[in-house]
Amino acid sequence: KDWLAPFWCRWGPAEPGDASWAAVRAQVAMPHVKSYCRFARLGPLRLFALPWLCVGSHNLSRAAWGELQKGGSQLCIRSYELSVALFPERLRHLESDPDRP
Repeated sequence: KDWLAPFWCRWGPAEPGDASWAAVRAQVAMPHVKSYCRFARLGPLRLFALPWLCVGSHNLSRAAWGELQKGGSQLCIRSYELSVALFPERLRHLESDPDRP
């Protein structure tokens, strides 16, 4: 998906000379988790908000999202994925739990 290229991040060590275990692993193993978010600037004070965040194992493929077949009468999904969508603003409306600090 060429239009996504400007939004991709490179996976690897933060510093070129980092030889820690995490940095070495980051050179060869990319995590399977994908995350997408809406990052919004609030007014002229340079405050930022995260209206929503989606974390999951989903891919941007027809197999994961499905494709219409048989003239649009059938949706075929070849790979099931799991994601969680979080809406931080809605956390304010939850009741507090006295058993959890």
